[in-house]
Amino acid sequence: MKSNKFTIEESSNGGGISNEKKSCAICGTSKTPLWRSGPAGPKSLCNACGIRNRKKRRTVIRLMELGREVMLQRSTAENQRLGEEEQAAVLLMALSYASSVYA
Repeated sequence: MKSNKFTIEESSNGGGISNEKKSCAICGTSKTPLWRSGPAGPKSLCNACGIRNRKKRRTVIRLMELGREVMLQRSTAENQRLGEEEQAAVLLMALSYASSVYA
């Protein structure tokens, strides 16, 4: 039986006992101390590929969360910039008013 990049070969002898041979969905190895879950389902990745896959997935999640924080910081910075422009406009009006009063 074959599925998406994850191969299980079954061979049965006359006694009805089946032998399973697994291979990693990413690197194709069949010997590993521990099978880990991956995108193809539980126990579809060897130990090394499972660790790499989990590390990559965590990095992506962190970057997505960081992206949200950056967007919030940008909107706050834009609001502060508008505040600075408003302050500059008020200062300019005050200076122009002061020069017309004292002229």
